[in-house]
Amino acid sequence: ITEDDFRVAGGILLVVFSIRDLVTQEGHQGTPAPESVGIVPIAIPIIMGPAALATLLLGAEEFGSSITMGALVANLGVVWLVFSRATWILDRIGKEAAAALGKIFSLLLAAIGVMLIRQGLKNMIALY
Repeated sequence: ITEDDFRVAGGILLVVFSIRDLVTQEGHQGTPAPESVGIVPIAIPIIMGPAALATLLLGAEEFGSSITMGALVANLGVVWLVFSRATWILDRIGKEAAAALGKIFSLLLAAIGVMLIRQGLKNMIALY
């Protein structure tokens, strides 16, 4: 298994998750959107799923482990901040704006997934 295999697989997962979020009215990964979110062990794979793990592996290879770990810690800090202030943020921006921001970020996620697939395929073709 090469890093290009991870690029293509991670990119496909990112595109699938983002398209699913863009075309459905449901919550993340097809589950109904809850009114209140509790921190439970099942939430961890949603935050840190296969696509995120593939991104970490590729980031460590491309940028080095210290920069990648710094980015991971910063990302987890942002996730903690948003989760701890979710009600306050939602009250300020409203549900419609939150849904619109979610769609925008899903589109950005799809673009990142396509970029990973393109890079992985380009590198695989260059090998042969």
